Amino acid sequence: MVRKPEFVENFMVKPVYKIDEKDTIQKAQKSMESNRTEFLIVTRNDIPVGILEDWRIWDVEKTKTVEHIRDKLLPVSMVRKGTPVQRVTQQLKGKTAVIIDDDDEIVGVMRARELV
Repeated sequence: MVRKPEFVENFMVKPVYKIDEKDTIQKAQKSMESNRTEFLIVTRNDIPVGILEDWRIWDVEKTKTVEHIRDKLLPVSMVRKGTPVQRVTQQLKGKTAVIIDDDDEIVGVMRARELV
């Protein structure tokens, strides 16, 4: 029997919460708390540039902007909805996948832990 391919949208985390890199760490922390999430997609001009995880900002001065801690962001790769998971896991190599639809809107996030 031939196994059907599994697609990224079956493994993605949603809803997606974003923050602009010009926003403060304090705003990021408040957003994570109010949305009960452990990460945010960091954007520049609405384009994903990284993932900010909550534990990476515990000891960061809260008045700094997110762009000041660029080195603490996880790298991202944009992946189109409908992409087979097997293809994505081979190409990501430690990056986090930001899932986009046909209109280039972010619809989800897929990290390695979602595949375990």
